Amino acid sequence: MLLAIDTCGTLGGVALGELTAHPATRSSEPAQVRLAAARELAGRSYSEQLIPTISEVLAETRVGLPQLQGIVVIHGPGSFTGIRIGVSAAKGLAEALAVPIIAVSRLRLLALKAQGTAIAVLDAGRGEFFVGVYQDGICVQEILLTRENLMEAMTNWKYPVLVCENRVFESLSEIGPRLVSAPAAIDALAAGANRFLAQDFDDTALLDANYLRRSEIEMLARIAEHAALRAAPSCADPRPASVSVDSAPADVHQR
Repeated sequence: MLLAIDTCGTLGGVALGELTAHPATRSSEPAQVRLAAARELAGRSYSEQLIPTISEVLAETRVGLPQLQGIVVIHGPGSFTGIRIGVSAAKGLAEALAVPIIAVSRLRLLALKAQGTAIAVLDAGRGEFFVGVYQDGICVQEILLTRENLMEAMTNWKYPVLVCENRVFESLSEIGPRLVSAPAAIDALAAGANRFLAQDFDDTALLDANYLRRSEIEMLARIAEHAALRAAPSCADPRPASVSVDSAPADVHQR
């Protein structure tokens, strides 16, 4: 039995599934998962409803916590607070039950809706986009881009563009994106099942959220640099002064 958790977007969910093949029968064939139960979660209810919803799903299917053999979590990109809640809950369950954890990218799940070869694009707010370039389900690159940068990059990327948000679909209409359903916990079950059979697990202690955000220090440094350039006298050296900043966590912002 595998439990999947998604708290990345405005709508999340929990899904419980049963593998139809035992890990000892691993092969190149895609894993088959029988969906036992699933529940949707409203974005603003994650902190209050995630754990009770997991309990409801287990009670409905008469599955006890000791019967869970793995936890699958969509670890971003998306809402900073939502991702943190989901990843924390998944890690807590995995550690308490001593079972493996499998983290999957929301961009990868989106790309898999085109057999794994696509440019997956999600709204990142602030006029930016989370972009994942995938070939045969393998990540080529995941990056945060402005619309202008994305359009420039499209000259080098020849894959179909997949989106799941009307706002993104309309913004990128000139390149003809394909609008599909948003990745969900049920999608994570299928992707996680394949990795479970391959025993491709994440390190619970080292697992982190996939924010794809610029750091606060980096953003403040850029603002300070621009302000210094605007304040510089016209006779000053026109070359911008270099700004050195220390590294920082991937993101400290909430959408």
